[in-house]
Amino acid sequence: KENNFLACIGVEPNMYESVTELETVINTDFGDLDLSFVPVSHVPAIPAYGFIMKSKDSRIYYSGDANDIPIDIVKMLNEGHLDYLYQDTCGLDYDGNAHLSFRKLCTIIPKELRDKVVCIHHDKFLDNTKVILEGFKTAI
Repeated sequence: KENNFLACIGVEPNMYESVTELETVINTDFGDLDLSFVPVSHVPAIPAYGFIMKSKDSRIYYSGDANDIPIDIVKMLNEGHLDYLYQDTCGLDYDGNAHLSFRKLCTIIPKELRDKVVCIHHDKFLDNTKVILEGFKTAI
C-alpha cells in the first residue's frame, strides 16, 4: 500500500528507501548518522514517530508531528544527552490538538534549556517574537 500511495503522488521507487527497523544507520558524505525512531502522540488514527539522530558530533531529537514530548526525551535533554530538540509547536491550545501548544511547551521545558529547543511546524497563531522572547529558537 505504501509503494502504491507513493507512486500515485509521483514518488518513484528510486527516490526512497523504506526502513522498518526502529534503529538504523544512514551513510552520508559527512559521516554515519544513527537514527532511533521514537513513538510519539499525534492523533489516535495515525501512528507517528519522532527520531533521535546521532552523529559523531551531535545528538538531535526531531519530534515529527507530535502533541507532546516523550518523558524519556525530556529526561535526555535535562541530563545533557541531547544537543538540540526540534519540536512541532503551534499557537492553538485546546484538548485533542494534534500538535504541541506553545503554552504546553513552556511548561515542559525549563528556561535554562530553552536555547536548545527549536520550534518547528508553526501555525499562524504562534508569533516568532514570542518564541524568541521565551528563550526558544525558531526554524523560521
